[in-house]
Amino acid sequence: MSVSRVLPLQSSAGHRPAFCARCGGIAVEERTAKLLREYQDREAAEGAHSSRDLQDVEELVNEGMTPERKHMAMFCAEIMKNPEQCVRYCFDEGARPLTPSAVPRPPSDAEVPPCPRCGSPRRFEFQVLPQLLHYMDLDASQSEVADWGTIAIYSCTGSCTAAEAGPGSITGSSAYAEEFVWVQPPADQSEGNI
Repeated sequence: MSVSRVLPLQSSAGHRPAFCARCGGIAVEERTAKLLREYQDREAAEGAHSSRDLQDVEELVNEGMTPERKHMAMFCAEIMKNPEQCVRYCFDEGARPLTPSAVPRPPSDAEVPPCPRCGSPRRFEFQVLPQLLHYMDLDASQSEVADWGTIAIYSCTGSCTAAEAGPGSITGSSAYAEEFVWVQPPADQSEGNI
């Protein structure tokens, strides 16, 4: 594990941050920081593993994994870079949502309907991750409790306003505009259960 900075653990109002997005460091207890420094020193002294060593380990791990488990492992590895994140934003052209399951797949650009206000194509802008459920304090014993794998929001590339829809339209008198939302069910409810 490569860590750019190890930060002293600071707590505010009971919140214990695990990751600092600003500097890329992780916050840990002093004992953990000491163990991490010792590990990094040992790794530096012994030398890095060769790429062949890493390939061998990867092949052994991948042998027993289904494609769905591999997809979930990649999702988890990305999320663990900042485990408290609940929203991922990226309006770059070609950006795709990070999904916990390969099935169902996110819609292609051609499958996302154009903006009904100005006709411009829509593009993936941000997603709401399932980690948000943890912070919502929901009663899991209820049969109709909210759950999702990811929620992806696609918005107008023209950044038009609701007023551009014209008078008499449903969105014409509102400051908010309806966009396209795609919801992937939780991994255990998708095809190809893991």
